[in-house]
Amino acid sequence: WAILGAFASGSSALTGVEAISNGVSAFRPPEYRNARRTLVLMGVTLGVCFLGLGFLSTLVHPVPYEAGSPTVISQVGKVVFGAGPAGHVLFFFLQAATLLVLVLGANTSFADFPRLASFAATDSYMPRQLMQRGHRLVFSNGILLLAICAGVLIIASGASVNKLIPFYGIGVFTSFTMSQSGMAKHHLTHRERRWQVGLVINGFGCAMTAVVTSIFLYKFFAQGAWVLVVLVPVLVAVLVRMNRQYVEEEAELEEEAVELASRRILPKLTVLVMVGDMNRATARALQYGRSLQPSEIRAVHVAVDAQRARALSDEWTTLGLGRVPLQVVACPDRRIANSVLGIAAAEVDKGDREVTILLPRNEYRRLWHRILHDRTSSAIARAVDALPRVNVTFVPYHLEAGRRAGRSTVADIIDVADSAAPRSTASIGVRRDGTVTGSSATDVPRRPRSSSRTESIGSVAFRDRVVLEGEVAYLNVQPWSGVATLEVVLADATGEISVVFLGRRSIAGIEPGTRLVVDGMVGSHHGHLAMLNPRYRILGSTHTERNPGATRRPGIS
Repeated sequence: WAILGAFASGSSALTGVEAISNGVSAFRPPEYRNARRTLVLMGVTLGVCFLGLGFLSTLVHPVPYEAGSPTVISQVGKVVFGAGPAGHVLFFFLQAATLLVLVLGANTSFADFPRLASFAATDSYMPRQLMQRGHRLVFSNGILLLAICAGVLIIASGASVNKLIPFYGIGVFTSFTMSQSGMAKHHLTHRERRWQVGLVINGFGCAMTAVVTSIFLYKFFAQGAWVLVVLVPVLVAVLVRMNRQYVEEEAELEEEAVELASRRILPKLTVLVMVGDMNRATARALQYGRSLQPSEIRAVHVAVDAQRARALSDEWTTLGLGRVPLQVVACPDRRIANSVLGIAAAEVDKGDREVTILLPRNEYRRLWHRILHDRTSSAIARAVDALPRVNVTFVPYHLEAGRRAGRSTVADIIDVADSAAPRSTASIGVRRDGTVTGSSATDVPRRPRSSSRTESIGSVAFRDRVVLEGEVAYLNVQPWSGVATLEVVLADATGEISVVFLGRRSIAGIEPGTRLVVDGMVGSHHGHLAMLNPRYRILGSTHTERNPGATRRPGIS
């Protein structure tokens, strides 16, 4: 039994060499040859260190302490280096080197687990959030999840290495056993060239790692390993159930998606703006609702307090909102969400309309401010969620931002919707006879420019002949049934401009993040400044900059 325990512990000390196989693609070409050399060098180094420490231990006879300190390595180091000044320096160097080795060992987990978790998430066996990369192009959510789990283990075990090693050994050798058995199954199924040799190697590896796993389980079961015996089947069941949920969701969402998107739209749109009090948040929701140009718009007040409802009705008559009537709904049981559900259901029963419910909601920057207020709007949204053709939109109002913006009255906010649009270079248009309409006809002079140098996007005006350089912020692509048009929004530090390619649905190499140079005349497209069918040159993209080996496509069209 002592030999088996030593065999299991020694096997756990040899782990880490397999990290080379996980990172073969990171080596220089030829990748497999360089990785093989590194693997041999790493194995030899590990073997020398391991056998050397074993030999020195037979000479020093270190005593393992139950508390874990001083460690066997530190005892060997004290005897080998001696008690002189040089020995002290070498001893602390040994301790620091041991720490760095452990840090590098942890780095292997933080480098590989997030990537492995992203593979499992791609197959819908782990949360989809683990597929997302952060701004440093690493799987940040996987790193955070691993850090949290590691922190919990350290706290639960009191940072005792003796308590953590069994968990490590069981977890590592369980995965080794599964991977070796999977490779053996692969050889039996596909029977590729020299599959018998691979079957022998992987079968032997599966047997040896299974033995180590069994030894760890038996030896440390009463010391906490039982947690893994219970936890692993539970986690497997949870992940399998998660996969089933993802698959069912995708099947439901993809069913008849194209047919639903192309169906005839309902002829009418009813907008219901929920009104509690007449304040800035309500005024903002009314303004937004009117901008939707619905067939019918109503303000709805659920009369929980009769006196408050009368005061709101009296105030409504003075606002001059003749096109937005106020509907006061009785609510004797004081269940606001149920009353709104009844109103929405009555609109849906008319059968020829979509219903949009606008819910004004105050947004607070500080948590304790949120605690001081209820979330009636959320309750309303949950109540009407199951109704077909009913859409809920939250219209946020940020209190502190509004306070900084000024003390304009509610009437001022509402009057903005009826006033003329501000005159700006974005409200231009071009008639068929070539004359310019909108603010640009009077406010923006026509300034012919030379196209010999690159201009900043924010400085261009209508009828300018310019060369612009920027990054593609996003693309607007027409569906197949529409007119073939590709609209590219080009941006730099000073502004944005639309670049429209008529008669084309896509251009090879142009995608979000592409650096582009365009040369042409600034005109108008749907009332906005735009360049129609300019000459262009692709400089590269964000993708090619981060991957120097990617192919660039210079040239001008």
